[in-house]
Amino acid sequence: MPKPSKSSATSGTRKKHARKAGGDSEPPELSQPVKSKPSKKQIKKGLAPPPKKTYIPPSKLKPTAHEVDPLDGLDSLLPSELVLILKRLGKKDAITKSRALEELENWIQEAKNEKIEYVKSDSLVNMLPVWLYRYPALSIHASRKIRHLAAAIQALLIEFPRVRTEIVSFMDYGGSESGITRVLGCWCLSRWDVDRSVGLKSQRSWTRIILSEQPRDVDDESSNKPSYIILDINRMVNDLLPFLITSVMDPAATHLALYPSAPHAIPPNFQAHHSQSKTLPRYKPPVEFSSKSEEDQESAEDRNARIRISALNALSWIISEPVHFFIEVIVTDYVGTSQPLPSLSAILLPLFSSPTFWSILYYSDNAPYLPQQEDSDPLTHFGTNQPAVRRAGWGVVNNLFADPGLSRLLAWINKPDLRHATLSEDSALRLISFVILRSAFVEPDPLVKSTMWEPFLVYITKVDNAWILSSEYGRSQHAALEDNSDNEQGPEASQVKFNDIPMPYVEFQSFLSLGCNGSPLQGYPTVLVILSTIPQEILPLTIDALSGFFDALWSAIDGQALVSLSSERIKASHAFIEAWSECLLWITGRLIKGSSPSPSATEGNVPKDIIANTLVDTQFKRLFSDLWGNLRVDAEVVGQTLANTLQKLELTSSGLLGTAWLHVSEHLQSNMEDSEKRVPEQILSFFASLYHHSKASSVIQTNIEDLITGSAIDAVSRWTSTIQEEGYSANEEVPKPDKHRESLRALLEHFGEILKTNAKFIEMFNDLITAFPIAFASEPSLVLAYLKHTNPERRVTIWTNVLQILGCSSLLSIQSKMSLLNSFIHSDQTVLQTLHEPDGQGLLTLIDQIMDEALTGDQPSLDLIVTLLRQPKPFITMDAVHSLISSTVIALDYQLQPMIRGSSPSIEILTSSLRLLLELGEVLPVDDLPAPIKENTLPHLFVLGFILPDCRSFEEAEEVIMNLAKRLWEIWHSRADSSIRNAVLLNTKRCLKDLITDTRSKPQPINVLESLKYLDIGTDFQDVLPTEEEYLLLLSNTPSEPIDKSLAVLDFFVSCSQASTLQGSDYDQFGFSPYARAVKALLYVVQVDRQFARSNIWTLQHIITLANFATEALRMPHITHPVFFNQQITTPDLKEIVQASHLISAYILASAAETSSWHIDVVNAVSQNRISKQLDPIGQFVYSLCQQTQETDTYRESSVLYKVLQHILPNADKTAADKWVDLTRQIEPQAFRTSLVISRAISEFASESQKLDRLRNELASKLSAVSPSKANTNGVRLLRGLAAVAPHPDSDVIFLPQQRAVYVVQTLQTWFGSDEDMNDAVECDATLVVYYLALLLQTVQGSHWEFILDLLENNLEESLVLLSRSLQLTNLLLDITKSNKYLRELWSERSKTIFGLVRNLLEAPTGFLQNAPVSACREQALSLVQELPTSLVDRNTLSSMCHLLKDSSVENQKLAYFLLQQAAFKRTEHLVVEAAVDTQENEATIVLPQELLSLLQTNVGLDTSVIRNEEALSYLLSWMLCFDLFVDASLKVKTAYIDHMRELDLIGLYFLPNVLGILDVASNTQAFKLDHWTTDEYWLPMYDADVPYSLQLLAAHVYYRGLLTVPSLIRTWWEDLKDRQLSSAIASYTSTYFSPVLVASEFIHLNPTKRAEAGEEPLGDDTFKVKIAQAINEVTATFLVDEQQMEIGVKLPAGYPLRTIEVKPIKRVGVHEKTWRRWLFAVQQVITTHNGRIVDGLVLFKKTANLHFEGQAECAICYSHARLAGIGSTQVACTSGSIRVTLQVVLYVDPT
Repeated sequence: MPKPSKSSATSGTRKKHARKAGGDSEPPELSQPVKSKPSKKQIKKGLAPPPKKTYIPPSKLKPTAHEVDPLDGLDSLLPSELVLILKRLGKKDAITKSRALEELENWIQEAKNEKIEYVKSDSLVNMLPVWLYRYPALSIHASRKIRHLAAAIQALLIEFPRVRTEIVSFMDYGGSESGITRVLGCWCLSRWDVDRSVGLKSQRSWTRIILSEQPRDVDDESSNKPSYIILDINRMVNDLLPFLITSVMDPAATHLALYPSAPHAIPPNFQAHHSQSKTLPRYKPPVEFSSKSEEDQESAEDRNARIRISALNALSWIISEPVHFFIEVIVTDYVGTSQPLPSLSAILLPLFSSPTFWSILYYSDNAPYLPQQEDSDPLTHFGTNQPAVRRAGWGVVNNLFADPGLSRLLAWINKPDLRHATLSEDSALRLISFVILRSAFVEPDPLVKSTMWEPFLVYITKVDNAWILSSEYGRSQHAALEDNSDNEQGPEASQVKFNDIPMPYVEFQSFLSLGCNGSPLQGYPTVLVILSTIPQEILPLTIDALSGFFDALWSAIDGQALVSLSSERIKASHAFIEAWSECLLWITGRLIKGSSPSPSATEGNVPKDIIANTLVDTQFKRLFSDLWGNLRVDAEVVGQTLANTLQKLELTSSGLLGTAWLHVSEHLQSNMEDSEKRVPEQILSFFASLYHHSKASSVIQTNIEDLITGSAIDAVSRWTSTIQEEGYSANEEVPKPDKHRESLRALLEHFGEILKTNAKFIEMFNDLITAFPIAFASEPSLVLAYLKHTNPERRVTIWTNVLQILGCSSLLSIQSKMSLLNSFIHSDQTVLQTLHEPDGQGLLTLIDQIMDEALTGDQPSLDLIVTLLRQPKPFITMDAVHSLISSTVIALDYQLQPMIRGSSPSIEILTSSLRLLLELGEVLPVDDLPAPIKENTLPHLFVLGFILPDCRSFEEAEEVIMNLAKRLWEIWHSRADSSIRNAVLLNTKRCLKDLITDTRSKPQPINVLESLKYLDIGTDFQDVLPTEEEYLLLLSNTPSEPIDKSLAVLDFFVSCSQASTLQGSDYDQFGFSPYARAVKALLYVVQVDRQFARSNIWTLQHIITLANFATEALRMPHITHPVFFNQQITTPDLKEIVQASHLISAYILASAAETSSWHIDVVNAVSQNRISKQLDPIGQFVYSLCQQTQETDTYRESSVLYKVLQHILPNADKTAADKWVDLTRQIEPQAFRTSLVISRAISEFASESQKLDRLRNELASKLSAVSPSKANTNGVRLLRGLAAVAPHPDSDVIFLPQQRAVYVVQTLQTWFGSDEDMNDAVECDATLVVYYLALLLQTVQGSHWEFILDLLENNLEESLVLLSRSLQLTNLLLDITKSNKYLRELWSERSKTIFGLVRNLLEAPTGFLQNAPVSACREQALSLVQELPTSLVDRNTLSSMCHLLKDSSVENQKLAYFLLQQAAFKRTEHLVVEAAVDTQENEATIVLPQELLSLLQTNVGLDTSVIRNEEALSYLLSWMLCFDLFVDASLKVKTAYIDHMRELDLIGLYFLPNVLGILDVASNTQAFKLDHWTTDEYWLPMYDADVPYSLQLLAAHVYYRGLLTVPSLIRTWWEDLKDRQLSSAIASYTSTYFSPVLVASEFIHLNPTKRAEAGEEPLGDDTFKVKIAQAINEVTATFLVDEQQMEIGVKLPAGYPLRTIEVKPIKRVGVHEKTWRRWLFAVQQVITTHNGRIVDGLVLFKKTANLHFEGQAECAICYSHARLAGIGSTQVACTSGSIRVTLQVVLYVDPT
């Protein structure tokens, strides 16, 4: 066997393979590997590094295998609730921990608030070991809330003296070493937590108990029991720093020590390999070293970064500790033994010598100072993807090198100063230099860079040789790698050469070429500082080296590195130029003022001044090539920067200034000589800035003045030559813009002060102006630039000529003149202010032309005039301004009236005029305003600005006009003196007063009255309201009689024969006449100011009159009222007027005197026609009203008097009533209607008196003596008088003696029996008198009753008033006949005829219009037909009377429904009989009535806010009638109805959308809640239209009836819905409020007791049982077959009936499977498809089973059975009643 040969691999290769074989057990070291012996090459080159100090890290925290929980032994000493809280602190769930911490905090807070300190303090002291055991883990928990609560509790515990003492004792000697380290370390980490709130909370406890030395003011007694934790050098070195260093280097180990996982076996090779190692390696446990519940809020990488950041912040704080902590001192103890006092240097300096530690500054995982391995451990690169870690690392650098931290560093390395550090310095300093320079220029994060610059600049300025130290460290590192490469690859391997340019400088150049790595505003200010620290060994002062530096600087511009910073590009460019200037000045200064050149500093011994000159030449050339291109700069800033640069170059060397100035002058001259382009404005601004900021250098300013003067003279010469070459005349406009003219203008603007002192330029320019005036005037900026720098005399002459050219020159168009004038106005104001007001006409002609265009709406002209009016000087005179006023006011007044009255004014003219006047109002004195403005314009402006905006919504252009008018009023009103203001105020009030009655104006009277608050204080309502006489005049233009005689149905004072006389009137946009507008204003004032009503009681007459007119309009909506236009006014407005009138009348008249003397005084004054001084205001008002009523004796005044007497007569006693009766007798001959009003009021409201009774008898006696020939004259008068004094039938007052009553009726019988023709008034009043006498005559038999019944039969076919009184009398007779046998027999003979007539009246669909009299008659008729004989109600009644549901009265609709419901039952009864006996030849047609369908096929709207109650009620009652048709109907009739409804889609198109819309189920709002209401019952008489929810409750009941009657149709519609949201809403609403009621209804029909009460046959017997399980909504039916049970189940779903029932086969006995399925299907169809109940399905199942087991055959279609009765051939219907079949047998059909 051959001997094993030696491997050919090198030692390095063998080591690499050995590391791979070790797997992951060998982690990377914390320090750079150090060769024990330097290589030969290092010794030869003198680069052998000094021996490195070996970094021995402190012992890491190791996770304990198991620790005893201190709570285990404290259960008995702590309260139970506290024990429970502490136990939950150890749970893994973060939520449980946070809640436990919150409860613990509350518990401690309660302990703090206890009056007896030791009640809970003992518990706190006892639980302290548990808290200190839990606190470290809680303080570094992933949850910010838990960390914050832990810090808060720690701070709270410190406030307890006993607890504080125990904590100090624990930290001094009571706790274990590991426990003290953990508590102190985690406390410190919490103090510097990444979350600021946690850190501040923890700082509170840290600073209160932890001190660096013992306080001096502590006495001896307190020192026996320390109250502070002294963080001295021993504790810091032994306890705190090891924990913090471990947290920085290996935060996972810190976390593992506090959150130990299940124990893992450490690989044996790991222990064996490192058993002899001096440094503690990093052990990497398995990935799942911590439970998921503890880290579910953050990743392991973020957790490590958080702990590392806290530790780094703590280290930064430690560096700021006293200096003596860092110096090793030898002390002698009391025994005499000398031993060193531990210092922080022994711990921190090795840490700062670790390259791994400094990876906190590098952004990626390939840090150049860390060893590059094939399988590098990412945990060793601390700054990778962690900007916050890098920021904390730079904070450590800042504290380390900035004062006072620098003194600590000097103490560490025993150096007095860091400047001029040599190569033999400590390796830590070289490492730090290399790390800082290699990390700073490649940092990508902006936030890190903002933190980095301060420590970086401090370092490179403190350490002069930082670049050298860094280079040497890099060179030594490269040499070590090169030597290692030689050892691995042998002598034949290629040699790796070290780059002569250090990498930090290369990265610095790359940093510059990238625009300071994307942060120019932060980076460029540091470039000079960095450059000043670079030694000549790295950056020699040669052309190539310096050019390379500036090339790198300019690469950012060439590479567009600053373009991406669009918002900060200008600032970045400024920063670049500043850096460029500073670097150039520093380098040239160093070249010129430095030491003599040396071979190492120059190339080829080139003199430094030549190098400087060459550098300035190339750099200035480069600057101006990119100045206005790639560089986006502000000319002012660049000029200032270059002025500073040139001045410093002049101080350095005049030759350098000359070199630079060549490029400066060439830059301007090249742009001036370019004939195609004008000189850029920014270039001239740049030179102006350069000139102004170069005052310290006379050479520079002289150069600039010569350059500018020459350029200006050349521009004048070239412009003159251009004009002459083109051949323009002296007075001709030069239209084309000229480059030289623009350049000249720019030069004058920027350098006018220089040019005005040059005589040659002034002479040439004046010659140009004289030769070409229009060309000069056509350039406003040139004119003003020249005027600014010329003398005053010349300035006036030139300006006058320019104005003359603009105003009168015919060579310029109007557009050109406007453009030039606009340019002059918007030019430099400083120049214009120096000009005086023009002397001549100037611009007047042009201004007039522009004014005409402006008033027609031309916006440019308007803007120009407005601008000119703001600053008339120096363009026009004040006389021209006054001329503009006149033309503007005329145009405005012409347009204001249409705007106020609702017409279509010219918006353009209004806007233009108002804007012009607004400008005038600001500059023109108010005293100079013309009279038309004070009299008309300003009042109309007030209306336009303060009243119209409240009238309605306007378009944007109209709102602009109103705002302008408001502003104009406020300006002129505030600037006017008292006399003018009073005159304007008076005119404004007059205007507002006219608006109140003006029907053509937009503002309503209320708007006018509300605007008074904008006028002066003291303005009263009476100032704008019409006077009392004016109101009476307006009243005289209103109708004095009712608009229709049919109103007599409702108002006794309307005559039956009264002919209506309607007068036309004007109405406003809301339907109000002038009188209505005036009284509406009065009504508003009275409501606002009740005192006004009491002091002006006369207003009550007009308020009551307007209410009477409103009542008429409400009662007769189809007639156009002279006061209200029905088509425009709304019903709520009319009702509001009536209601307000009632309230005001009651308020005013409630104070009327209640004494009898007051009434006597009023009556005496009226009877004597002389007012008494004793009358109070109300008495005077009643007197005045009685006088007016007697004079006119019209319905208008008498109805007002009746309303007033209604309030005052209830206070009158019998004496006062007698006086009023005497007044009636007195005025009756002259004012009959007035006497009727007073008589009626006395009879109704006053006390019963003897004179009133005597009056009744006298009238009855006189009536009996009237012959038939005088019935139409005297008879009518007596009948109305007798009816007026008749008491109410329900009162106790006896109208007349019985015998006299008989005489009166006999007299009437004589009249009507005669040959005389009785007019309508006689018939109406006679019927009314009979109505009052009927109760008196009920016990008197005679022919008069026949007369009364004949009168009724004749009157039922007459006029509306007569019909109403006849129906009233019929209802009374119907009540009388119930208790009078004689009359009952008489009535039975005539009732059918009378009822027939009433029925015929109701069946006429278009007999009457929809108004209040008609509705009143219908209500009387409907209340009468409730007693209609059944013989008069047939199957056609429903069709003929369906139109009654459309009545406008809600009461009539309810009465009509009850009548139609009986008619529906009649129709159903008829159809059931027809369907049962129909044959194939004569088959009955079963459909819904067409008249009912017309009501069902309507839409009442889906918005309940706009639904009219009458229409909605009619619609819902129609559906109730439809469902009534299904009551007691046979299956065939129901099926026919359902088919008809399905064919017309009544449910889907009309029923559900409308009903669900009323319930708000189908809308976006919340559905109407039915929690407190029942839906299965509804009492219709309780329906009240004024109750908001009445309609919704009725709709819910109708929906319930629909679900009960036609569930299949509703279910089909719901299943076809495609809107899921709507479908879900309907299902939820139905299942919540309706399904439980419907299910209960189904179960009630199965209840034997309920069926017996309803008279139905019991469902159960000996063979059939039904069980109900209400809890699960299920019914089980059991059929007994030969002692065997056959069962089926019917399951009702939760959403029944929208969701179908389920028929379940439970147990089958004696039936074939196919037959069994047919039976179940038949039951399912009866319930689901045929809208049957569950009881119907079970009845079918029972009958089918009985017949099946009796041996009968089943129907081949519906699977039912029929009993065999005989042989034959016939057609019969199966038991379902829906299918007709032909059988060869005679079948017996069960009629059920």
